[in-house]
Amino acid sequence: MSIVRITKGEYITEIEKGWTVYTDEFEAYAGQFSHFTAADGISFGDPEKDEDKETKYFKDAWWSLDLEGKQRIMEGNVGQKVYFHIETQNIPDKDPKTGFDSEISIQLYDYDEDKFHDPISVIASNKARIVSVKVEKNKAVLDLLLSPGLEIVEEIEKDDDVRLFFNCTYHEDIEIPLPKEKPDYLLVKTCDKKVIQSYESIGYGRCEFYQYRYNDFMRRHEKCGHVPPDYYYGPMIKINEDTEKFYDYYALNDEMKNPVGMTVARIKTEDRLGVAGKPLVGYSYGFKYCVRFTHVLNPKLSDQGKNWLTKARFDLQKLMEIGLIKYQYEAIYDKIIESMESTFNKNFEPTTEEVNAAGNGGKEKAKESKKEKYYKNIELFNQRFQEFAFATHPDAYNPKAMSELPLKDLALISLSPDFKEWIGEGAYGTWMQAAIVAGNMDYGELLVTNMEHYSQPENSGWMDAWEVAKEAGGKIKDEVVDMMLLDDIEKFIRENRITHE
Repeated sequence: MSIVRITKGEYITEIEKGWTVYTDEFEAYAGQFSHFTAADGISFGDPEKDEDKETKYFKDAWWSLDLEGKQRIMEGNVGQKVYFHIETQNIPDKDPKTGFDSEISIQLYDYDEDKFHDPISVIASNKARIVSVKVEKNKAVLDLLLSPGLEIVEEIEKDDDVRLFFNCTYHEDIEIPLPKEKPDYLLVKTCDKKVIQSYESIGYGRCEFYQYRYNDFMRRHEKCGHVPPDYYYGPMIKINEDTEKFYDYYALNDEMKNPVGMTVARIKTEDRLGVAGKPLVGYSYGFKYCVRFTHVLNPKLSDQGKNWLTKARFDLQKLMEIGLIKYQYEAIYDKIIESMESTFNKNFEPTTEEVNAAGNGGKEKAKESKKEKYYKNIELFNQRFQEFAFATHPDAYNPKAMSELPLKDLALISLSPDFKEWIGEGAYGTWMQAAIVAGNMDYGELLVTNMEHYSQPENSGWMDAWEVAKEAGGKIKDEVVDMMLLDDIEKFIRENRITHE
C-alpha cells in the first residue's frame, strides 16, 4: 500500500497533537531539503501492541446499532442508542457457584493512551447504577443511550475524544478489556469544542459580537447537549406550556425591543437532546450591557466619554478572544491595591511541584500549561467563563483612561448596571471589578481633568449633578418592581434552565 503526494508548490502539514507512522520503510525525497522537527524531539520505536490476555470465558465483543448485533459500529453520536455485545464460552446460564443466573461484572471506561482510563457510570432509567449484565446461551447484550445520563458529557468536557470500552469480569477472568482490539473501541462523536472562528475580521466593538459567539457555539454543538455560557446571550430556558408565558415576558428588555428592534418571535428555538430551549436574552450580560451602553448610555456622555466607550467596547471583545481562542489572556489590572494577592491571575500561578515537572521550561512553561488547562473548553463551564469575562472588564475599562473623564460620565457609567448585579447571584464579581477599577484610578489626574472641565462656561457642575440625580431616580423607579420579584425570577431560571453541568 502506498501514499503518494505530488505538489508543484509548497506543501505544509500542521498537526495539533501527535503524528504517528508505523511502517517497515519510510522515505521522503525533496529537491533540496526535507525537514522534520518537533518541540520535544522525534522518537523511533515499535507500535504499542494490544494486550493479548488469555481468557477462559470471553470470546469476542463489539458495538452495534441493533439488538441482534449485525450492524457493527466503531463510532457513535451523543443522543444515539447503541448496543454492546459480549460473546462468551463455557458460561452456563446458571452459575454453578451461586446457583443464580450467570452475570458478567462490567465497568465502562473512556480509553486514555496514558493508561489512566476514566471510569464512567452506566445509569439505568430508574437511576440505579448498572454493574453487571446477564449471560444467556453464551451471549450478553447491554443497550446504552449515549447521553448525559451516561455521564458521557462530563468526560467529553475533559478530553478531546472519547473511546468507550468495558472491563469485564467472570470468575478467574478478571478485568478483561473488551472489545479485544483498541480500534474496535467506540469513538463517540460529539461536537466541536475548540473555538477557532474569530470576530476580529468583522470588527470588534459591535453588539452583534455576542450573537456571533452564541451562534458559533450553537453551530459547533448542534448534535450534543451543551449550552453556551449565560454571558453571551442569556441562560437557556426550557420552552413548554409552563414556561412560555414567563419567557415571552422576560426574554427581552425594553432597550432591546425599542432601539434595537428585537422581537421574541425572532429568537430561534434550539433543540438540546430533545429539549426545546431559547436563550433568555434579557438576562444575558455581554449582549445586554453592550446594547445599554451603546443605545442608552452613549448619547448622554461627553465627547471624552464617547471615545472611552468606543475603545472599551472594542477591548472587551478583543480580550475575550485572546483567552477564548489563543488561551493567552492575563489581567493587567488584577488587584485593588498592589500589596493584595492576585484575584484572577492566581489561576495561572504554578506550584513548586508543577514548576519542577515542567523541566527546562520552568515556571513559564508550567504557567502556559495552566493557562491552556483553564481556557480549554471554558465555554462549557458557566461560572468559570463568567469569572474570566469579568476579569477582562477592568482592563477594557482602563482605570487610567477613566481618570480623564468628567464626574458626570463616571456617575452615569456606574449607574448603568442593573441594581440586581450588585445584590443578586454573581454580585461578588460586580463588586470586585468595580473595586479593581476604583483602586487603580489616578485621582490626581481625575481632579485636574474635572477642574479643567468645569472651568469651561458651557459645563455646569450643578446641572450635571441634577441630571445624574434624575437618572438615579428614574432608574430606581424603573427597577423597583424587578427588584421585588428578583428572588422569584432567579428561582424560576434555576428550575427551568437547560444545563449540562
